[in-house]
Amino acid sequence: MKEQRTKQILICLAASLGCFWLGNRVGLLYVSAAGTVTQRLAAAVNLGEIVLHPLQLSHAPIPVGCGVGAILLAGLAYICIKYSGHRLVPQKEYGSARWGTTADIAPFLHEKSSENIPLTATESLSLAMKMPVTAENNYNRNKNIIVFGPSGSGKSYSVAGPQLLQFNSNYVLSDPKGELLDTYGNVLLSQGYDVKVFNLKDRDKSDHYNPFAYIHDTDDIVVVAKNLIKNMKEDPRQKNTADPIWEEGSTSLLEALLAYVYFEQSPEMHNMNSVMELFVLMQHRYGPQGRSQLDDIFEDLAMEKPASFAARQYGLYHMAPDKTAQSIDVSLGMRMSAFNIPSIMKICEDDTIHLEELASDKKVALFVVTPDTTTAYNFLAAVMFQQCFQILVHTADNREDHCLPRHVRFLLDEFPNIGMIPDFQILISTIRSRNIGCTLIYQSIAQLKSQYGDDWGTILENCDSELVLGGGNNPESLEFFGKQLGKRTIEVLNTTENLGAQGSFSKNYQVASRDLMTPEEIRTMPRNRCLLMISGVVPFYSYKFDLKKHPNYALVEKEGHRPFDYERRAENNFAAFMKNVQEINNIELDDDESDT
Repeated sequence: MKEQRTKQILICLAASLGCFWLGNRVGLLYVSAAGTVTQRLAAAVNLGEIVLHPLQLSHAPIPVGCGVGAILLAGLAYICIKYSGHRLVPQKEYGSARWGTTADIAPFLHEKSSENIPLTATESLSLAMKMPVTAENNYNRNKNIIVFGPSGSGKSYSVAGPQLLQFNSNYVLSDPKGELLDTYGNVLLSQGYDVKVFNLKDRDKSDHYNPFAYIHDTDDIVVVAKNLIKNMKEDPRQKNTADPIWEEGSTSLLEALLAYVYFEQSPEMHNMNSVMELFVLMQHRYGPQGRSQLDDIFEDLAMEKPASFAARQYGLYHMAPDKTAQSIDVSLGMRMSAFNIPSIMKICEDDTIHLEELASDKKVALFVVTPDTTTAYNFLAAVMFQQCFQILVHTADNREDHCLPRHVRFLLDEFPNIGMIPDFQILISTIRSRNIGCTLIYQSIAQLKSQYGDDWGTILENCDSELVLGGGNNPESLEFFGKQLGKRTIEVLNTTENLGAQGSFSKNYQVASRDLMTPEEIRTMPRNRCLLMISGVVPFYSYKFDLKKHPNYALVEKEGHRPFDYERRAENNFAAFMKNVQEINNIELDDDESDT
């Protein structure tokens, strides 16, 4: 070992002397040469001249300085070679992944913290429609956020709660069990929000929702029918393997019934109760061909109005053989039977929710409460969400700036449990420019794939922010998140020790790639940590948002964690009504005075 160290010292001394000699000779030739600087440099690096008089050295300042400089440059080169492994791109050959810092997130923040969407304890995303654009980067990102976290990972505590307490948006929430309503409903009331509740769990405490209130043409009818047929399956996520005539026939029949109620009946009849009454008429058959009273109604309609959408769709349904058509009748009637339940009939007979108010500058929050023990009635939630998206997009498109006056945020907790929104992969890609954003909350990647099949990737791509609250134990999710984080280049130290008589020791560094975080490390991530990935930015390994540290958390302590106060809501609404009446009276009085 001692001999080896002595050998290394002698080699360093020899190398240093060689470097000094070379530098001194170059410096001497430079000061001895005549002509321009370029000519003198050319003479100084002439190899023939350098070795012609090897013992001719100088103690002048320039030659000595060049000798010392040569030693320093050689030492620096040795260090670079030893510790970078002759890298062409230091620390990046096998990956350049790294964790984000405050400098990385700074361009995405609004100067006012209240105008941000909280993501983690240290990272947020501005609600501003247009973010800074520089020569190096474009910081505009959509406001769609997808969240993954198993049960107990704090999805409500660290995601939904902090976003609600910002009070910077209108909100549409899916609320399994109604816990969000009990925690934040009164808080939002205290901040001037008109809080609406569509409660499929406790229907006696629900505002009324009538899909017909938002139907204006045949396009709207087609959308509602398609949504109902899709979500009234036993499992709407499963592909239909039966003969297409069954689903196509059911869709045509439902479109015909919806269109008949909307176009042919009086406005007070525009509800699902009227649709179910038409189903009753299908049961009364007569004659050898088994005609029904509904057949007669649509036959008369076709003769009176040949171009009628309702009559045409009924005709398409009737193209099926008699037995098949009757089977379709029975199948669709059974699917629609939920509308025969008195409590469902009651909350769907008229509309008190007024979804269009979400598109105004009024402060509105809509809670859609769904039971956690059954999904039998969640098809209504799916229809409502889709109609809500349609109303918001339509309203924005008809404004001069094509943008809603107030941001609307969909907080969709346990998103797979509310059914499927047809063409959601298209909707989520188009809402950005309208000042609308979604926070989609899943337990795992598998849930997303199961809900939207081949379209899952499109939905993920249209969420510029991805938040992982925990990997759970799902190997697919763990591997997926690990790949998203990327790889980094590391140095691996290899040591060799010979314990023989001539003992020796050596070490060397090799470069290799490593996952920024392995699946196992994600699985065992501390419960208070999370991963954040924003499109085009390095990932962040951060602490989850602690709800108790939100500036507005005191309101939760004061107003939350008790049943929603419907009486207080009624009082607030009456006060707002009287304020509007007073304003109208003042305007009328001013007009009268101006006439005199």
